[in-house]
Amino acid sequence: MPARDRIPTAGIAAIVLIAASEAVFLTRTEPLSGWPVFELTADDALYVAKRPLIERAAGRVVLVGDSSCMMDLIPGEIASHAATPVINLGTILNMSPAGFADVGAEAVDQQPPPRAVVLAVLPQVFEVTEAQTVEWDQFGRT
Repeated sequence: MPARDRIPTAGIAAIVLIAASEAVFLTRTEPLSGWPVFELTADDALYVAKRPLIERAAGRVVLVGDSSCMMDLIPGEIASHAATPVINLGTILNMSPAGFADVGAEAVDQQPPPRAVVLAVLPQVFEVTEAQTVEWDQFGRT
């Protein structure tokens, strides 16, 4: 009977190193980008990119909404006319009204709270159903 080959020490070390790096990745990244592993969507990436801006919402006018908000409302131009700082947290339609409300609520939790939270969306946003939100894998991800 042939003797079993032992697993080389380098192989074990590589497996331990990979497992440790994955554990560090999952604990240090935005919750949306960790699970399921390697399934980050463009929608998630947009939200993850916007999250650090929520901390800057304190004392400002906060814009939340779909892509019409994200692309068309320029904080610098609004601030120059309103004489108050503005931050744009607009994302995309897939996030749904519930997602926009969550982002606005996170902004309101900042100290001091924002001066105002403005919802800027196209009417199509209100046609998004819960079933579509689940289909687009946005339900419960905000």
